[in-house]
Amino acid sequence: MTQYDKVLDHLKKYGTITSWEAIMRYRITRLSAVILLLRNDGYRITSEMKYSKENRYAIYRLEAY
Repeated sequence: MTQYDKVLDHLKKYGTITSWEAIMRYRITRLSAVILLLRNDGYRITSEMKYSKENRYAIYRLEAY
């Protein structure tokens, strides 16, 4: 199964994914690149930036497919 397929399956099952989830569950270190491919294929994926004291990260959400 490709990274593309893993991320798409995760989004369909859970609705959202973060970079940390992608790294820990699937060993995907460039989630934004996979999200870009999905968007280019017509999937509506939004991103929401979250901020904490130490870092910032995006939560990607599958809106429709």
